[in-house]
Parts: sequence; structure tokens; C-alpha cells
Amino acid sequence: MRKSNWLLVSAVLSVLAVPVPVLAFNDTEIDDSPCTFISHGDVSGHVELTCPGLSKEAVENIEKLLQEQLTEQTRNLKQKNDHIDLLTDQIARLKQNREKALADNKQDQQKSPENPLLVEERKALEVFDLKKAAELREQYYQALKQEKQAKVAEMQSEMAREAFVSAERWEGAFDMAKALVLYQEAVGFKADYLEAWMMIISLAENLGNTQLALEAVGSLQEQLDPEKDMKWLSFVLDNEGDLFRAKGDNEAAINRYQQLLKLTMKLVEAEPDNTEWQHDLYVSKVKVGDMHLQTGDNVAALKAYEDGLAIAKKLADLDPNHTEWQRDLSVSHNKVGDMHLKTGDNVAALKAYEESLTIRKKLADLDPNHTEWQRDLYVSKVKVGDMHLQTGDNVAALKAYEDGLAIAKKLADLDPNHTEWKNDLSISYERVGDMYKSTGKSDAAMDAYQKKLDIDKALVAIDPKQAKWQRDLSVSYDRVGDMHNANGDGVSALKAYEDGLAIAKRLAELDPNVVEWQTDLVVSYYKLAQVQPDKAKQLLTDALTILKKLHAENKLDHEKQGWITFLESAIE
Repeated sequence: MRKSNWLLVSAVLSVLAVPVPVLAFNDTEIDDSPCTFISHGDVSGHVELTCPGLSKEAVENIEKLLQEQLTEQTRNLKQKNDHIDLLTDQIARLKQNREKALADNKQDQQKSPENPLLVEERKALEVFDLKKAAELREQYYQALKQEKQAKVAEMQSEMAREAFVSAERWEGAFDMAKALVLYQEAVGFKADYLEAWMMIISLAENLGNTQLALEAVGSLQEQLDPEKDMKWLSFVLDNEGDLFRAKGDNEAAINRYQQLLKLTMKLVEAEPDNTEWQHDLYVSKVKVGDMHLQTGDNVAALKAYEDGLAIAKKLADLDPNHTEWQRDLSVSHNKVGDMHLKTGDNVAALKAYEESLTIRKKLADLDPNHTEWQRDLYVSKVKVGDMHLQTGDNVAALKAYEDGLAIAKKLADLDPNHTEWKNDLSISYERVGDMYKSTGKSDAAMDAYQKKLDIDKALVAIDPKQAKWQRDLSVSYDRVGDMHNANGDGVSALKAYEDGLAIAKRLAELDPNVVEWQTDLVVSYYKLAQVQPDKAKQLLTDALTILKKLHAENKLDHEKQGWITFLESAIE
């Protein structure tokens, strides 16, 4: 600030309501041009400004800015000198802000010399129209933001795809854990990457991480529009049902499956010739049938399975080369066979299983490296083995079980972290162990049962909430206990049976409507009674009470109804 001519100002401060002496004060510089101003010290804060080096428009803009800035701030000023100091400070700030704005504009124009918003901003700054300059600068920012966000979205989409492809490579190499991490990175880049969410759910389930799978299902559902994404919604309901079922929450599972059934029926009614919707309806029928079976409603289960079989036959006939539909038909034959077996119709059961086996042999021969078809063949081998065992053909049964064991070992070796394949191996050891036991090969039976027990312990350690694996572990303890008991080691047998009983009790309390868990408890009581003679009567009575209750509710199959008479005789 430089000294200049003194100007006389006459003013009255209304706040003090007294005359104010004549006052003179400095002039200042803006863009190195001396500006002379006069301030009337009343409450209006009026400013008169002259700047010989600037245009009239620039001076008016400066005066307007100062006027607006000072009016409110000067209302409470009690001294004229305060007014002058404030005005001087505002002039300095005005110059500083404008100089920085011009510097920023120059820098940005070097990067974008043709940008019309930057050109217009500079014009506004040159005439001190700082409000217009601010509006133009904000418009420039908003346009730049949209441009950058589009580039970021494009980059994130590209990175999501690359993460997805990398995950597919690891999945192809059977390293599911690494694949899972990369699928999670994919949705981190792109939250609405539905296919990646689907893979996270599938892998988490296969790796035994039920909680992660459920969380991923919830995240996927958040991305869906119920009206537009019905196919994806059916996927969500299907997987939620599976996961709740795995946790033993059968009420939630049947709720999801029934929602799935309603949704798919609606889709089929809208497009009867849509084979995709027909296939989804088939899946819904099977899932609902599974839940009816688990809760002991065999009639409803058989009806649902037969409905599913009818749909599967229709689809398979439409295209005999459609491998997925052929596989579905094999699954339906197995489900119906299971129901015939439960009702004691062994002939019909074996026929259904053999029809399924025929289809699965053809599929496995088409591609020996197709792990799903190999596993299907394993399942059919086990079921056919079960039927041979039922009909007393132990040689054929053992052959089928050993064939199944060979397939299960091959799959488990491909990916030691694949929990479903590990569980299959556990089942195969159980079946083979049973055959060795029945033929007097005690050492071979114990070896098979111990291998099964080790696998089941490892699976339960991965996911303690997985109800099926808990049940399998309970069965393993019973099998090992049987061998100790047969070998005369009552202490070891008692320990194994008690471990099995503890699990059976937890499951039975988790959901009293699951018939299998209730009958498992019956078996545990019976086995304990064999090694605890002093408690045998009470244990057998507890077992009989459970069976009579299930029988009264019409939930016992043909075989287990005979247990009631057997236990009554044992108690007498």
C-alpha cells in the first residue's frame, strides 16, 4: 500500500450517534494500478472507488464485491478506524485471491488451451467478475469429474474382468482358494459383477465356508432388481436354501425353496416353451422334495420327485445330446429310486438306480476329465452297491463300492481342499469298511473307518456349523466304536459311542423335525446300551420313546418301523 492524496470524508456512526471528525485514509493498488476509495462510515458501509488503470466494468465489480463483503461486517464496528482497516484488508485479499485464480487458470489452460470454460473464466477474472469466474470454474470441475469418473469406471471394469479371468485360471488349475481371493477382488472393483458373486458363492460353499457364501448371496441380492433380474433372483433363492439347509436351518431352507418354486412356476406360466424356465422348475421340485424327505413327509417328497422326473424326461427327449438335461434325468431317477428304497420296494429302486447309472456311464465316457460327471458316476456306483447289498449280493456290492472308492480317491487327489469330494471319499471308506466288517476282515474295516473318521474331523474343523458333516462325524465315531467293541475293547468303544452321542443330541435339538437326526439318536442310545449294561434299560427306553413318537407322526419308513418291536423285546 502506498501513501496518496488525503481525502476528506464526513460521516456519522449511527451506532455512537455522535459527530465523527474528518477522516482521511490511504489509496491502494490492484494490478499495480493505484485505486483511490472513499468510505462513508455509516452503517451502509458505502464504498466509492476509482482505479485509473482499470476498465469501468472492473471497477464496478470490485466496488460491488467490497460493498457486499463489508456491509454485514461493518454493522457492528464502533470505530471508524476499524472500518478503514477492514476495507484495506479486503482489498489485499481481493488482490491475492484474484492473482491465485489467474495463476491456476493459466496452468490449466496450458493443459487444455481450447477449453471454452477456462477461456471464459479468465475473461471474468480480468474484469474482477469473481462470482462468474467461480460459476465457470465449478462447471469446469463438474465436467472434469464426469470425464474422470467415466475413466475410473472403465478402469475398474477392466480390472474386474482381469481379476475374474485370473480367478478362472486358478480354478482351472484346481486351486480354489486362490481363485476365491481373485473373484473377491473382481467384485471389489465392480460391485455389480453378478457372475463374480456367483462364483464366490459356489467356491465358498465348496471350500466349506458357509458364512462367506451366505454373505455373498446377500451382497448379490442387493445388486438385483426383483422385476428385471428374476433369473438371478432364482439363483439367489436356490443358493440361500442350500446354505440354510447345510447349516441345519430347515425352516429357512424350505422357505427359500418354496419361494423359488413359486417364482419358477410364474416364469413357466408366462413362457411355457422356455426350456430354461422349465429346467429351473425341475430344480425347484427336486429341492422341495429334498426338504419333505428330510422332515419325514415321504408322500410329498415322492410327489415332488416324480414331478421333477416328468420335467427332466421332457427336456431330455427334446435334445438327447444336451448333457446337462441328461444329467438331470439321471438325478431324478436316483431321487425316485431313493423313495422306493425307503418304502421297501427294492426292485423299483434298483431299476431306477440302474437307469441313472446307464446315463452317467455315457456322460463319463464322453469326457473322462469332466469332474462333475465322474462324481455322478461315483454316486451311482454307491447307490447300485447299496441295492446289491440289500438283495444279499455282497460280491457285487463290494465291487460297486470299490469302483466308487477309486473314483472318489482320484477326485480328492485332484483338489485336497474340495470339501464335497473329501466327503465322498469319507462315504466310500464307510461303505467299503462295512463290507470288510461283514466278511470278517476286522483290520481292514478298522483301517477304513479310521480314515473316514480322520476326514470327517477335518471337514468339521473347516466348518463346525455344517450339520451334514457333524452327522457324518457322529456316524464315524459309531463305526469305530463298533470295531473296538467287537475287538473286546469296551473302554475305547464307550469313548467313541459317547462322542457320537454328544453330536447326535446337538443335531436332534437343533431341529426336532429332522427324522434322520432323531433316528441317529436312537442308534446312539442302542450302541451305548451294549457297553453299559447297568444303564441299558433306560437307554433303550429313551430310544423306544423317540421311535414311538415318530411312528405316531407317520414319519418312520418301512425298515425303521421294525425297530420298535425289536427294542420292545430287548427291554423285556
